[in-house]
Amino acid sequence: MELSYEKTASFLKKFTGLEVSRQKIYNMAIEGQRIEAWENRRREEIFGQGQRIEKKPEKIPKVLFVQVDAPGMNDRGSREWMECKVGTSFSGRAKVSKNRYWLLDKRSYACVEEVGAFGEKFYLECLGQGVMEAEKVYFISDGASWIRNLKNNYFPEAIGVLDIWHLEREFKQVLGEENQELVESLKELALRGKGQEIFKRLMKESENPEKEEKIAKLANYVVNNMEWIENIAEVAGYGSGPVEKTVDIVVARRFKKRGMSWLRQYPNPLLKIKLGSKLYIGETQAFLINYSGNLFLNYLSHFFLPLSALCKIFSIDYGISSPFILPFFTISSANFSAFSLVIVINLRPIKISLLK
Repeated sequence: MELSYEKTASFLKKFTGLEVSRQKIYNMAIEGQRIEAWENRRREEIFGQGQRIEKKPEKIPKVLFVQVDAPGMNDRGSREWMECKVGTSFSGRAKVSKNRYWLLDKRSYACVEEVGAFGEKFYLECLGQGVMEAEKVYFISDGASWIRNLKNNYFPEAIGVLDIWHLEREFKQVLGEENQELVESLKELALRGKGQEIFKRLMKESENPEKEEKIAKLANYVVNNMEWIENIAEVAGYGSGPVEKTVDIVVARRFKKRGMSWLRQYPNPLLKIKLGSKLYIGETQAFLINYSGNLFLNYLSHFFLPLSALCKIFSIDYGISSPFILPFFTISSANFSAFSLVIVINLRPIKISLLK
């Protein structure tokens, strides 16, 4: 999707030894349309026709984090911004190095559509993670009104938490850099969940006629998110960094480069390929392939393996991040003897051991 089909085919052959025709890559690309159609059918069956969801989650998490954001992209038709709504959910973090964490059981969903459709589809993704069975669900966001309404409609039992970074940004924009000490003081109150104290401090600052209007808007933002501010202490200030990172990788790097604009019908199929869908993929988690000579991975047409999030080959200093799927490809055994291929589907790892 970053390159033309012909250049993509040449890239694969040169760096991986995979020979895939331009037509086959095109066929892979339109898989996103099939996923989108499947998601629409599933939504209609559950929310329109009232079908029951029989399948239970694989495991029940003790805590589940749910985060939502909505970056904009240029609409070529209207020449205005259109929102791409993004949702991310995960059950926890595991430290993998000094300053890096791996998000456990992470799933992401993104689409350009109205709030109701997004809420229902994202909710179905979260059902597969045990959002109804988890002991606690934390819903973290920037406090936008449409996100608060979405949380109330689809995650009513979740604990709403205001992202501390967004709150601090609001403090800085309104109070100014010259009041950094006050900003830090208000942030400290937020980390302790003291929403009422923040409001009182803002009311004192509103006596300044130059900033009265801006502070009034900030105070209104605090009041609307008062309960969510008071819950910041429960998560020790943990914010919406995971969904922000998803926005950067999935949306910004592909759809918001300089000069880019999109007709409204085109982003969604590409988003489906980049993220995939665990519900659509199925539950198969691993394969062991033992074959002498050429190695063949030939998946049935209904089986979907996106190489969009991360693809890492151990023992070889090369990473594949091609945002499309390979239902059929060959690897020359002259180039590879034994290695492990880790494919992340929907930002979840699947390990495939390839042994000569």
